[in-house]
Amino acid sequence: MLHDFSKILIFIAVLALFGCTELNDVMELQNEYASNFSNVYGSTIFLDKGYTPAVTRGIISTEFSALLPEGVYVPIAGSARRNFYQAPCGFAYMKNGHIESRVGGIVQVAEHDDSAYYVWYFPKQNKYYEIEPNGPWVSDVKSGLAHIKNRPWVESGLKIYR
Repeated sequence: MLHDFSKILIFIAVLALFGCTELNDVMELQNEYASNFSNVYGSTIFLDKGYTPAVTRGIISTEFSALLPEGVYVPIAGSARRNFYQAPCGFAYMKNGHIESRVGGIVQVAEHDDSAYYVWYFPKQNKYYEIEPNGPWVSDVKSGLAHIKNRPWVESGLKIYR
């Protein structure tokens, strides 16, 4: 019985360590994109086909996915020479098939690189709306845990290549 209890404690410790490490990596990425948030002066891009990237994470196999429709993607802000593009109406960010947000798009993985993009979204937005490019909201985006609600969330597990 004591041996079984030790195995359970080791299992819980490993899960806690892995979870903290994963959360730290996620927050580093979010802060990297939010720390240099600025206006953007790029042109629109056109996706000539739709994409549906998906990733499964966690012990209980949670699936995260996005529906990126074909169409014109408008630059709305920038971060460290990477552009955030808003998707047209039809975008959806989902968790286990349930829509979590209808406002989002794609952001360049590397500066000035138009071949690879991460999906980004604003959490808990159930209706689509157009974001004002370079609007006053850009100055509200800041790094740090306290500012998560006011910034786009970059989903590094969902990546597309053009």
